[in-house]
Amino acid sequence: MELGLLTNLVLGAVVLGAVYLLMALGLTLVYGVTRVFNFAQGSLYIWAAYIAYVLYTSSQLNWGLVAAITIGISFAIGLAQEKVMIYPLRRLAEWRWTAVIVTLGGALFLDNLAMAFFGNFPKPLPHITEGILSYGVASITIHDVATILIVIATVVILNLFLSKNRVGMGMAAVAQDPVGANIVGIPLNRMYGYSFGIAGLLAGISAVLLTPRLPVWPGMGWVIFVKAFTVLMFGGLGSIKGAVIAAFILSFIETFATSQLGAVWALPICLVILVCVLAFRPKGLFGVW
Repeated sequence: MELGLLTNLVLGAVVLGAVYLLMALGLTLVYGVTRVFNFAQGSLYIWAAYIAYVLYTSSQLNWGLVAAITIGISFAIGLAQEKVMIYPLRRLAEWRWTAVIVTLGGALFLDNLAMAFFGNFPKPLPHITEGILSYGVASITIHDVATILIVIATVVILNLFLSKNRVGMGMAAVAQDPVGANIVGIPLNRMYGYSFGIAGLLAGISAVLLTPRLPVWPGMGWVIFVKAFTVLMFGGLGSIKGAVIAAFILSFIETFATSQLGAVWALPICLVILVCVLAFRPKGLFGVW
């Protein structure tokens, strides 16, 4: 393999892994706080992408403002998802199992609603900024550089939020011991809502960063979800450190395998990795259950 191609594949894998990480962090955060697998996380991604597309194509807003509005709306959609789908179930004895089925049904509803509104044709978004940076045999778009920097900043801010902010520490306490957190006065319902809201926000950031590389279509949510779910299981349920490592392992495997076999193998490779993880290490790299 030529050095230039190898270098570009590595850079591409880093960018892809960064976006996978954001999606996986949304699943990780929701599972860590609520112990619920949110099957509608991929649907949040495609709706964020479509919202950005509509705002960009039907208004005079600049791309930065479109991205900010999209991310804010995605946070609100995440909050609404928890209130509509999850909150009414908590009176049930085994509400977490029911919630899995409800989020799965919600994902199917949202995906088909997207198809009804926007059709089944891919919708692209522009790069955050145009241009290519080159050094020797390596080259990378400025959009990809911005993607890496934004993901790093997002992960740092999320960690500071969970460790330093009062609300974030409350969410961390609920994740560790919901009964104890409730006893000391931490509002469980509010923490559950915030976890879904932040997951929606992360889906919005992911959509803004990835859609310029991979145009959105209604079925793409499941592709994104499967990859994020693989990262979640590979890294370990509820482990942010595990999600970081697993996201880049998956992206490197996928990038180099598809460069040799073709892009059609991207999802099958991901599914094979998921099956192997569940078969040989079901708790993942850093899982605690």
